[in-house]
Amino acid sequence: MAEAASALCDHLDDQQQRVDGAGRHERQPSPSPTGSPELSAVTPEPHVLRDIPCEGCIRAAIAGKGQGRCYEVTKGRSRRCRSCKVGNHTCRPCHSVLVPIAKRMLLALDVDSKMYDRCRKALRLQLDLLAESNSVYEGFESSDAGAGVATRGSSAAAERKRASVKAAVENLVEAILL
Repeated sequence: MAEAASALCDHLDDQQQRVDGAGRHERQPSPSPTGSPELSAVTPEPHVLRDIPCEGCIRAAIAGKGQGRCYEVTKGRSRRCRSCKVGNHTCRPCHSVLVPIAKRMLLALDVDSKMYDRCRKALRLQLDLLAESNSVYEGFESSDAGAGVATRGSSAAAERKRASVKAAVENLVEAILL
């Protein structure tokens, strides 16, 4: 009992405010409940790099606000990349025209800064060309989902699933009509 009382007094003395020469109060930091000065750390999410960055990560790299690396969200059900999830905007796959340049930009990121800057400029030009009203890519259809760009599933698997559902519905209709 006496030990608990002395520990409480020591704790209160440590928490007491001191007055410095200017009359301002300084407060001593309180110890954490576990006794260690650091709080328990939250387990960080593992870094799972996507092969092809999403459009948002490419635009961030072009603007100089990011490096162009696009990380998967491994915890939860989100299909957005980590940057899009934190920024609270949609994670759109990049256009298939941008894929080779984006891959080259990621390769040059740690090795060749001149090539990285050239890739950023090329991506900026391609995005400008895609955004034009009479774009040179107007007839060029983006095959983002077919390439599995920034998505977890492929369009081939989705097409097989649609075909199996369609066949099941047709069998059900035939069974009802007979």
